[in-house]
Amino acid sequence: MPAETESDDVTRERIRSRTSAEAFCEMVAEEAGTFTTEEARKRFLTLLEFRIAELGGSIVESSPATPSVEPTKYRPMDAAEARRFERTEMTFGVHAGKQIKDVPLGYLDFIDEDEFRWKLHRYLKSKRVHKERETE
Repeated sequence: MPAETESDDVTRERIRSRTSAEAFCEMVAEEAGTFTTEEARKRFLTLLEFRIAELGGSIVESSPATPSVEPTKYRPMDAAEARRFERTEMTFGVHAGKQIKDVPLGYLDFIDEDEFRWKLHRYLKSKRVHKERETE
């Protein structure tokens, strides 16, 4: 039985999406290079990552019928994401230089830093952290 081939329309759409994505990445790299400090460049890229996650559906708006819920609700990280994030190095504060996994959870709860707040929020909602809190 011959392998199924994609239609010409699907092929054209696939090529167009790749070409558009590559052009966008070039534009982002060029824009990121305009920042004068590493901190500003990282902030730009982190905010861009957040917006892409939002567009991709990883971050969903909460219902307006639940005003007690934060305006934006983040899905918890899965176990693999949590393990990767735990290796992220703190770049500020009294725990600067330590990996997230080595920073007390109480300290992480108080961090309100735009550069990784959305990732931190998802990490704190992960099953991995939930289990650790149950044993405290």
